[in-house]
Amino acid sequence: MRARLHSGLALLLATAFTLTSAASVAAQDAAPRWNLQKGQAFDLVVQQDIRQIVRMHGLADQEIPMTQRSDSTWTVTEATADDFTIEQVLSRMQMSVTSPMMRLAFDSDEANPTDSASRQMKDAISQVIGQKIVVRMTRRGEVVSVTLPDGLANAPASPANPFSADTLKQMVQQASVAFPDGALTTGTTWDHTADMGMNGLQMKTKTVYTYDGLHDVDGTPTHRITSRAEMTMTGGMMGLPMALRQQENTGTLLFNARDGRLTSVKARTNLTMEVEAGGQRVEQDMVGDTTITLTPRVP
Repeated sequence: MRARLHSGLALLLATAFTLTSAASVAAQDAAPRWNLQKGQAFDLVVQQDIRQIVRMHGLADQEIPMTQRSDSTWTVTEATADDFTIEQVLSRMQMSVTSPMMRLAFDSDEANPTDSASRQMKDAISQVIGQKIVVRMTRRGEVVSVTLPDGLANAPASPANPFSADTLKQMVQQASVAFPDGALTTGTTWDHTADMGMNGLQMKTKTVYTYDGLHDVDGTPTHRITSRAEMTMTGGMMGLPMALRQQENTGTLLFNARDGRLTSVKARTNLTMEVEAGGQRVEQDMVGDTTITLTPRVP
């Protein structure tokens, strides 16, 4: 059961990246572009609320609520006419899982977790907390390079560590929307395909973005982009064969047109999967709501 919980949680963490309404300011051409300045610092918060229902033949359904929050800082160390260099540091992670088989209440700020599951999670997370990951990103939002510190650069994948070097790079590279060249008009669409591997599970995600125009959000001109994603997966995580039966993945991104930066992302992932464990088929329904906010850091 614990392996199934960890596999489901890791999957939701990996697919997190993929609603606010406002009156349209104008139906005009627009070209969303990042405009960061050297020395700027931001707080990046990712909040996930997940509900998982596990169904096994002959047993009552088990509902497993999960929550996860990560707090990171962005510091802009270089800004040129073409791109930006950002130091990203994960400062804190909190997580809770409640099920009939286990209870996990994890906070990376706590020195000594009391239960074994939390201690295992702390061992994995502590390798990442406080480490500087250097990201180079173009003004269109395309991540062109990710440099890990020595302590993470060669970290291997293992069932106890979902944050291998390859996984970390993939997650950072795919956590930004790359805008197309040229101006956009309301209704313009573009797509992006991403591959990710995690402990034996291979995922391919095709996301279609739709530009929804320039809006006024709390007095700030804001680009709004909606998304719809389709995933395919092969293999299985932690040695458990997994198959994706149904899915719906939608999101909305708000981008500050005045300051040239992300404001927020809201996404919902709704999955039905089958997992083979010990010769038994287990069906999992997972609904995850993810909110990402990027706000200027107060000095």
